[in-house]
Amino acid sequence: MSEYLKSTLEMVETQFSNSAIILAGDFNKLSFKTAARCYELKPTINFPTRGSNTLDQIYTNMQNYYQPPTKNPLFGLSDHITITVFPKVRERSKLQRKTIRIRPKKRSNIASLGRFFMKIPWTDLLFKAQSSDEKLNIFTEIIRYGLNTIMPERSIKVHETDKPWMNANLKQLIKRRQKAFSSGDVFLYKLLRTKLTVRGKGVE
Repeated sequence: MSEYLKSTLEMVETQFSNSAIILAGDFNKLSFKTAARCYELKPTINFPTRGSNTLDQIYTNMQNYYQPPTKNPLFGLSDHITITVFPKVRERSKLQRKTIRIRPKKRSNIASLGRFFMKIPWTDLLFKAQSSDEKLNIFTEIIRYGLNTIMPERSIKVHETDKPWMNANLKQLIKRRQKAFSSGDVFLYKLLRTKLTVRGKGVE
């Protein structure tokens, strides 16, 4: 049995890395502590389960997500106590929203901004300036005017946990992808997943 458990754990770790593992049962006369340490499985029962002996045990790598085991009366004709384990109650965190200022970067706006800068007589304007500071001020004011006129900032609300590159379009794609996955539409799911990957790389 010990070798069977070890080979099974090895298979699980190989095929499904970072899996949640829970092993429960009567470990009397079973040498498993070394294997448990190898796979980072912690024993969670610290009280006798049959008479004065702790024969039953629950090994898991998810101990932080469960409440400590509790002991209950014997069940039926068994001489082992009944053990119950419950998951911890997960408190839902309230997502805070904040307001940020952004410039919409539509392709049409970017093209318009480029045409605006192309029409500026840069040489004439900068040649009249007497110092490099004046040239910089003129250049900065023109850039600011173009941005504020063609691509004015606007306020949007975002969650505090949102990444800087997250936007409404990406969120909508994520919702559509999850809906396709839930409905079993594999083709649409893969298509939307690819779109998200491409767009995600483009905004990083």
